[in-house]
Amino acid sequence: MKLFLIFSSLFFASGFNINFLQDSIVEKPIKECPEYLERYVVPLKYEYGDQIIKTATSSLPNADFTGHYILKTNEYLINNLLDTNFIDIAHKKQIILWLIEQTMKGDAIGGKILDLYYDIVNCLL
Repeated sequence: MKLFLIFSSLFFASGFNINFLQDSIVEKPIKECPEYLERYVVPLKYEYGDQIIKTATSSLPNADFTGHYILKTNEYLINNLLDTNFIDIAHKKQIILWLIEQTMKGDAIGGKILDLYYDIVNCLL
């Protein structure tokens, strides 16, 4: 149902142009299967390709939830840290910036995971 709502929203936003997806997809060249994956993924392509893609796709929302959970935890920690009177502002700043740096590293890892997911799907289809 959600997929239907997304595509119908895109359809209405495109001014009822049914080719809106095809036009944007055709313009982008698809890169070849990267060498580092080719020897591992291509032999599985015909027998297990669809199942691998479905499994990887279904695991991504859980990873996204983890990011949301980390941001909510940061909100809680930072708010409580700012409300604390026994830690001076310089140390609060160091701790808060460290929390943000760790979150940024996690977000970068998420980007790498999406890059790998893209490459796997590219190799399997």
